[in-house]
Amino acid sequence: MTNSDEITEKLVNLESLIAHVQYELEQLNAVVIEQNQKIDRLSSAQEKFEHRLESLSEDLDQRSPEDERPPHY
Repeated sequence: MTNSDEITEKLVNLESLIAHVQYELEQLNAVVIEQNQKIDRLSSAQEKFEHRLESLSEDLDQRSPEDERPPHY
């Protein structure tokens, strides 16, 4: 094998490695994007639950004892 052939083989191997790394990077990027979308959805749901909990808490605070049914009902 000549020096030129060795260099060509090394270049082919490097190009193959670069293609593999690019593919893996694209896959990881897709996962990161998907996870970010899930985090956004979960954050939105958490905010809705927090607002709902605050609303329910305020409703409980505004109720008077007269509104409560006795335990024997």
